[in-house]
Amino acid sequence: MARLILITGPPGIGKTSVAQTLAANLPGVAARLCGDTFILAVTPFKINDDRRLFLRENLASFARHAIDHGYDHVILECVIPSDDFIADLIEDIGPGRGRFAVFSLLASKQAYETRLSDKLRHHDASAVDFGECHLWRERIEALRTPTPIDTSNQTVEVTTADILNRIG
Repeated sequence: MARLILITGPPGIGKTSVAQTLAANLPGVAARLCGDTFILAVTPFKINDDRRLFLRENLASFARHAIDHGYDHVILECVIPSDDFIADLIEDIGPGRGRFAVFSLLASKQAYETRLSDKLRHHDASAVDFGECHLWRERIEALRTPTPIDTSNQTVEVTTADILNRIG
């Protein structure tokens, strides 16, 4: 049975880096999809019901396709602001189609701002609205479904090892 790993967290927290490292360290074959590409790249911080449904349908379709083609692991990563979204996504994929693990990457306000500033410096990104990013961080922190992982003082490798330990 496939292992489905959903990684959520606010913009810039390191979801993509962790998902890439996780995919490289899992046994077997892993498929990975960054859902933020579908939604945040278009209009950062502006997610309406249509975009939320579009994201959920694409993530679920990708996961089902990967499972049907024999992938051992499916890693989905995106900013998800509600427990309902997670429950609906699992339902859309099909609860009997795999073992689900859901994690939220979080960091203290200071550590998070440092990461966002570093991303701006190293990726030549445009200005980030720190206030909006912190609102996302608070929304993710309030979720009940994911297992929270405080990445404030962790490298990508340590966070990846933490997830690997938790999924057994």
